[in-house]
Amino acid sequence: MIVAAHDSAKQDIISTLKIEKDRVCRIYHPLISEKILINQKFNHKWLNGDNYVILSVGRLVKEKNFISLIDAFVKLKNENQELKFSKLIIVGDGVERKNIEKRIKDYHLESDVDL
Repeated sequence: MIVAAHDSAKQDIISTLKIEKDRVCRIYHPLISEKILINQKFNHKWLNGDNYVILSVGRLVKEKNFISLIDAFVKLKNENQELKFSKLIIVGDGVERKNIEKRIKDYHLESDVDL
């Protein structure tokens, strides 16, 4: 499954890659009000440094496929010297937490991924 951020991107992916339209889905961006932004603070030690940080927020369920995110993160770190010291922050909770924790341990990413 390929995820597109908007309908035109979905159409571009289908036509450029010449794949079936049912293999591409669109996930709507959340609406965040000013009131939420004012009342919510997210502090993390990795957000004040020089390293690249990937932040992912969502329910830890199979449909969100955080396992693939971790796999992609490992590939990114291994294949790009500039991103070797990058970090991944996953914010959320759900039934897949144990599986995600196991994948992090399997890759020895405890110091690079914060769940």
